Amino acid sequence: MAVGAALRCQHCTGYHMQAALKKGATRDEILEVILIAGLISNSSVLANAYRIIDEKLERCAPCDNQGMDMPHTCGRE
Repeated sequence: MAVGAALRCQHCTGYHMQAALKKGATRDEILEVILIAGLISNSSVLANAYRIIDEKLERCAPCDNQGMDMPHTCGRE
């Protein structure tokens, strides 16, 4: 059910949800699985985006770590 939800497969999610209900899962348990699936699928989007940002944009340590007394490499004074 979690994979179906993360992949946005309506048929898969519905099928596995019905199976879970038949096996005694509660509404709260099903909602918890769906919420966890959503968090996990969204975190992969963030992880991928951060990797791309790191690859494409030069990092400036003082900007990333506020409070460090170092010269900026990004051109900021």
